[in-house]
Amino acid sequence: GASVIMLARPSTRADEALSSIAAVASGPAPRLIDCDLLHFESVYEAAAAVREETSEGGIDVLCLNAGVMLQPDVASWDGYDVTASTNVLSHFLLTRELMPELRTAAARTGDARVVSMSSGSGFGPPAFDPRFLTRAGGMLGGAKY
Repeated sequence: GASVIMLARPSTRADEALSSIAAVASGPAPRLIDCDLLHFESVYEAAAAVREETSEGGIDVLCLNAGVMLQPDVASWDGYDVTASTNVLSHFLLTRELMPELRTAAARTGDARVVSMSSGSGFGPPAFDPRFLTRAGGMLGGAKY
């Protein structure tokens, strides 16, 4: 009986995923809100749309799931590395923007969760470089840096 709001770029895959959820959902019809994780402005707009739909009861569970690993290094629209922007920065931004709704749900039910899915890369040694969180996208790989 959960209410499902899915954020995704407009695509056939997103439409098919929404249809699959609708086929098994026992609650309200799931909804799709456009969100491109490569554009922070799109994340802000999607968060605002989610806030409008969840203002009364809040958000019980926020699931974050995106995965991209681009080689060579490419800059996002906002100037950050595409991989870091998609997999880290936009997730943080979305979570920060929806935190009031998560707190509303937690006050109502005693619990709210943020679930962040990732690849198996987390099982290896840390390979994080703080430069990937700067506006140096497109200048981080190989001899370019």
